[in-house]
Amino acid sequence: MTWDVGGAVSLTALAHVTITGRAYAEIWSDRHCPVRGNTPNGFEGTDPIQVCVDMAEGKLSPQDASRVRELTGNTGNGLFNRENGARFLLSLIGEIAADDNYNIYFILEGAPFMQSERALFTNLFSGSMPDTDYRVYARVGVTYKF
Repeated sequence: MTWDVGGAVSLTALAHVTITGRAYAEIWSDRHCPVRGNTPNGFEGTDPIQVCVDMAEGKLSPQDASRVRELTGNTGNGLFNRENGARFLLSLIGEIAADDNYNIYFILEGAPFMQSERALFTNLFSGSMPDTDYRVYARVGVTYKF
C-alpha cells in the first residue's frame, strides 16, 4: 500500500499552460514476498517474485543478499516481513492544453536530501526498474478529457 499526503500550488499562464509545484510525503507498507507455507511452491497465496524464491532457497549471491537486507532494513529472511517507510518528495508538473480534449503533461519529481531508497523501485524487486532507486523520476503523458 502507498499513500501520498501533501499539497499543491498551481499557476496558469497563457490560458494553455499550467505549472504546478507539489510537496508531499510518500508513506508505504510493502510485502514483497508471500508468507512461507506448506504448498508445492513453498509459499501461501500467489506466486512469489524470483528474489523471494532465491532468498528462501539460499540461492542469492552474497552481494544480492546484502543488498536485499540493505533495501528492506530486515535481516535474515526478513523479506517475508512487511517493509514500512516514508519519505518526503517534491515535484514540478507542467501541463499544456493541446486542444479542448487533449492535454500533454510532464512531471519531474524527486526526494531531496539523502533519503533512503525504496526496495520496490529497484531491479531486484521490479524487473523493469534500474539497479538503484535514483530517487528522481520523470514522466510524460497525454490526458483525454471528455
